[in-house]
Amino acid sequence: TMNYPFKESVINFIKGSVRAWDVYMKLMSLKENYPTEAFYSALNNLGTHDTKRIFTEIEDIEQLKIAIGLLMTYPGVPCIYYGDEAGMKGESDPNNRGPYPWGNENSEILAYYREMIKLRKSSAAFTKGDFIPFYQENIFGYLRTYEDEMIIVIVNRDPEDTRLILEDTVGLENLDAHYKEILTKEYLLKGISFNIFKL
Repeated sequence: TMNYPFKESVINFIKGSVRAWDVYMKLMSLKENYPTEAFYSALNNLGTHDTKRIFTEIEDIEQLKIAIGLLMTYPGVPCIYYGDEAGMKGESDPNNRGPYPWGNENSEILAYYREMIKLRKSSAAFTKGDFIPFYQENIFGYLRTYEDEMIIVIVNRDPEDTRLILEDTVGLENLDAHYKEILTKEYLLKGISFNIFKL
């Protein structure tokens, strides 16, 4: 299954056209309505041959990095449309099907894809772990937990630095006692940013 709802939620949130609550509701809906096997094997994408390229949709590299980070840490299978890792641009089909820019890749984007792929491979929590989303105003995030591993992924869409205490967020009310300690910690989030915390 091509996970277009994931793509749309990520792009719209980063661009500011939907709220963190909307992303939470959409991604929770996918988790609750897809069979577990389908949810963890969906092909998550930021662009395909049927859509605009992601670097055309999100032209700011720092915001693009947020989308890439979410792609690599969300449950399912990251699906990269050829050339997106090189910073290719393109409007809708057929203008998104240009040749790969051999020797002219965007080195910053390519390096970040490699960094995020390495991160994904570093922990089974990203490939097998439970997915527990939460939100608070301009912040959307989720826990990825597997056996004794816990990783917190947080996107701050507020341009101001933010101090976040997870006990104030929506979506974490039913965590068991094993995870309660995370609720009392304070996290400093930079302005518009993608944040990873390993516990």
